Amino acid sequence: MGLISDLKGKKKQKDIIFYTAGGEVLGNLWGGGKGWYPARAYKHTSKKVLLNEIRKDLKSGALDSGMGYQNLIKANMAITKHTIKRIGNDNFINEKTTTARLKNKGAK
Repeated sequence: MGLISDLKGKKKQKDIIFYTAGGEVLGNLWGGGKGWYPARAYKHTSKKVLLNEIRKDLKSGALDSGMGYQNLIKANMAITKHTIKRIGNDNFINEKTTTARLKNKGAK
């Protein structure tokens, strides 16, 4: 039998969707110059809320995961949408990643 006919009799449950983000941040170093450092990791069920948290932390300086820049300039973040479909006793996982390039307005 084919895959479609095998799945017809199985009960499909509601999809589980969540988003994760990670990347790097560029900041002005206290002694002068600029440098890149890994950004904090994020996870949320809403992409909009996730991006708002990242923007807030970029503006406040908390996005740099402890590096301690004088201020943050911009961030390159990989945003991954995770979709988990449960059919019968099996989980099917799909991941789609996009890139968000965010700038801290006013920072140079």
